[in-house]
Amino acid sequence: HELVIRMIVYTTNLQNQDAVFLLEAGLELWQATLQYTVSLSDPLLDCFESIPAVVDYDTEVLPQALSILDSYILVGKSAFLQRYVQQLNHLLGKLLTETRDTGQVLCTN
Repeated sequence: HELVIRMIVYTTNLQNQDAVFLLEAGLELWQATLQYTVSLSDPLLDCFESIPAVVDYDTEVLPQALSILDSYILVGKSAFLQRYVQQLNHLLGKLLTETRDTGQVLCTN
């Protein structure tokens, strides 16, 4: 996982100039990694911290970001929810109040 996690962090770090070109591929890698993960390591759990910035940066990736969120909930269960409850409340509340109808539908499905 170590190399994959470094790639996820690099491609989703919006401070990185290459993120503009690599973001979608990084999110796809992230989704695939979570789909084949049976438990969350601390470094993989830490990756979630970039989701709010990614969603703020480009709402076009909202479906992928929400799919990643679903995977974190399914795999990480209570450990994930306990760690990120405040960020999740803020992120979902912001999406429900500030996004277009499409974003609201995605959040409620």
